[in-house]
Amino acid sequence: MSNVSADKLEVAIRQLPRIHAARVLISEDNTVDKVHVMASPESSPKKVIRDIETLLMLKFGLKVDYRRISLVKARPEDIKPFTRPRLRLMAVEKREEADVRRVVVSLELGDLSHLGAAEGPPDAEMLALAAKATIDALSPMISEATLEFYMAQAVPIQEETVIFVALKATYDRGTEKLLGSSFLQTDEVTAAARATLHAVNRSFFNI
Repeated sequence: MSNVSADKLEVAIRQLPRIHAARVLISEDNTVDKVHVMASPESSPKKVIRDIETLLMLKFGLKVDYRRISLVKARPEDIKPFTRPRLRLMAVEKREEADVRRVVVSLELGDLSHLGAAEGPPDAEMLALAAKATIDALSPMISEATLEFYMAQAVPIQEETVIFVALKATYDRGTEKLLGSSFLQTDEVTAAARATLHAVNRSFFNI
């Protein structure tokens, strides 16, 4: 396959008549694995699939078997957006002992509670532990990506302190950096947990 991104293929497919949305999945060997499209109800499935095959061949030199193209017929306004219940930070607990530092984070999503924990040696950075514990609590709620801690830092801004947390989200289609922030109000550990939630809220929880 030529060095063409999935995003570029999706943009091209969406320009075809009667197609409302498109998602292209690239396999590990850099070939087109699946093409998912949403088309108008009045469209002919055979014609839509044939148009996609022709477009990919003529514009990108890609031969994609029709069996790798899946089609759903619907109008965007007929599809109700999926929204999760509101995610809330319930508690953050830090423990410092002679040989270990540990942070436990409690989250609530609807009627469900989720605990996450992270620990390290006595000199471990508490901001990082708070972010990792929050990620641990978030993991059962997020199926579309794997979250990894990237960095956490306290930054003085005028007379305030802001905690920044950066994460890496790994999807089937690639990776993305997520950045969240929170003003320091009570303690750095709680602020780091809030900054971690801020980093993921817009992408995964529509908040």
